Amino acid sequence: MRLTLRWLTLCLWLFLRRTLSQIRQRLLLLLAALLIISCGGDTTAESPRDGRTVATTPSQTTDLAIECRLNDAQRKVTCTARGYTDGARLYWWTNSEPAETAGTNFEFPVTNPVPALTISFEECNDGACRTVTTTLDTTKAGSSGPKSSAKQSKPPTTPQTSKPQATPQTSKPQAVSQAIPQTTATEQKKTGLAISCHLTDDPRKVICTASGYTDGARLYWWTNSEPAETAGTNFEFPVTNPVAALTVSFEECNNGACQTVTTTLDTTTTNSGIPTSSEQKVQPTESSQPITVPDAAPTFTVLTQYAAFPDDVKKAFQSSVDTRFKAATEKAGISVAVYQDGRLWEYATGNAKSATPMTVDTPMLIRSVSKTLIAPLILKQIETGSYKLSDTISKVLDGHPAHNLVNSNFINPEVTVAQLLRMRSGLSDYGEDKDASYTFVQTSESWEPSALLHLVRSPYRSPGDYWYSNTNTLLLGMIAEHHGDQPLNRLLKQTFFDPLEISAGLLPQDGAPVNTARPHGDLRLWGGEGFGDLSEMTISWLDDWALQTNRTTWIGGGVVTTAGNAAHWGYELFSEAGRALPPTLRTQLLESFVGGPIPMAGAPQLYGYHITKLALELNDGSSLTMYGHPGSGLGFTAILYYSPELDISVSILANSHSNVRGGGPENTALSQATLYSVLRDICLQYAITANN
Repeated sequence: MRLTLRWLTLCLWLFLRRTLSQIRQRLLLLLAALLIISCGGDTTAESPRDGRTVATTPSQTTDLAIECRLNDAQRKVTCTARGYTDGARLYWWTNSEPAETAGTNFEFPVTNPVPALTISFEECNDGACRTVTTTLDTTKAGSSGPKSSAKQSKPPTTPQTSKPQATPQTSKPQAVSQAIPQTTATEQKKTGLAISCHLTDDPRKVICTASGYTDGARLYWWTNSEPAETAGTNFEFPVTNPVAALTVSFEECNNGACQTVTTTLDTTTTNSGIPTSSEQKVQPTESSQPITVPDAAPTFTVLTQYAAFPDDVKKAFQSSVDTRFKAATEKAGISVAVYQDGRLWEYATGNAKSATPMTVDTPMLIRSVSKTLIAPLILKQIETGSYKLSDTISKVLDGHPAHNLVNSNFINPEVTVAQLLRMRSGLSDYGEDKDASYTFVQTSESWEPSALLHLVRSPYRSPGDYWYSNTNTLLLGMIAEHHGDQPLNRLLKQTFFDPLEISAGLLPQDGAPVNTARPHGDLRLWGGEGFGDLSEMTISWLDDWALQTNRTTWIGGGVVTTAGNAAHWGYELFSEAGRALPPTLRTQLLESFVGGPIPMAGAPQLYGYHITKLALELNDGSSLTMYGHPGSGLGFTAILYYSPELDISVSILANSHSNVRGGGPENTALSQATLYSVLRDICLQYAITANN
């Protein structure tokens, strides 16, 4: 009996021990779960429409990426983003579907099936923006786009040279000093853009309202000293940094054209009332009006008014061109001219486009050779007292409708005119990211130069060091327009082209001649195969290739002319017998070089006021000093140089572009190296014949 009781007692103890242990374990598990929940952990999972289970974690700043898939049954695309920063502005858009949204997810129906739908996602945080893209074939069932990282900010069809992205944007927020999210304007008819702001004492805050904006336009506010910005029709913020001149800015962007109004407010006083912004401040001058229809295109004819070079010289020139051009394997056409004090030699060979021969009166885009036109115009304005080389861009653009854009994280307001001329401003190039915003500028209904300032995305460096950037040229063009009270194309026509009897135009402010040579290059950069006409790769989104692509070059590379007219311009600019500048300004231009040689177009050159100085080594061991500028990109290659020793100006234009910087048996595509070889041969042949 005693043994039986002991046995029952032992069994009861073991049972109770096991039960208590299980209860304790469950209590511990329950406690752990409560701790996880209280600490914000997320152990849930969501089930996508295809049935997969994907774990989700809180958003953290990792590698930005997106993933998209096509639901064939419902014919819609679903996208998700990861790696974005909490609190950043997030925006989605496509190249062919009328869909866009803000947020971390993107879903839209397929209304226009295409083999390469490009979906873009942009994150903007503290003034810095990152864009990722992916492509999707919406003509097929069950298509899933590749995951895209921030390093893939361009679609596969985007050329790596200065070409527009092959993915036009239907609509996308414009960037001011930071990216602008989409907003919805209240119902109000456009009467004249204006803002009204006032200061309240209790609490200390500024309240602003806008009027005269366009229904559906993107509206954005910001200030120059308060950490406040917003989208919409009203703006309200506390005063944290009282100043005597707080500037409040409001921008309206619609169909690619932006208009900005500003007003100032003394936040150090009490009950400061503010007038409306300034219809007087925003009255656009003729030079700042957006253009929808360009001026008439320039016309070109065979230049018969000049004297000829001797026959033996002409024969030597042509032989030099034919030899080099024949050796090039990938090429379209070439046009060459030599000008000397009333004498002109012109020659063209190859094709302007398929089955159309290149002729001496075929116009071509001269790309960065265009830059040789802006410095002389700036120097002439300075000579009249309009401003000084030492003036800052904030000062010389005071009163310009886009003046607010020169005081941001991207445009240094203290940069001087001289630093812009020498490419030593430290400003980033507006064409660094040829994304959907870049294409939007090209395809919008209207255009103005300041639209390109919105494309500057990288913070500026300290000025002083050479850094080639088309933003310098853009700002110089805006300065010239602002002080000349006319569009730049008309200023150039009145100041240089008409007086010097030179035929040329500036796109997109001038129309593109219908017989402009077609651009050629590597089609693989645009999603095609082989070598051919680049403009044929863009007909799906560009109605006028020459006009629209030059909305993103303008004075940096948008001048269209012939080799003969270009050579004439080079002589008038650089020669002592030239008429473009008075002797004092020409000397100032030719003595503007600072610093050592920089690599440009495969040759070490000095850089001055938007011109270069080259020591051209000839094949006989001699050397010539050359003044001018090279240019290339978007299917064209060009050089223009003047030799003081020979007193000749040589222009060489080709309607093909290659990234090749040096010739050789491994790659014989026509390149700038080819053009420099022609230049050497012509100069040597002229030196030999001139001495005989």
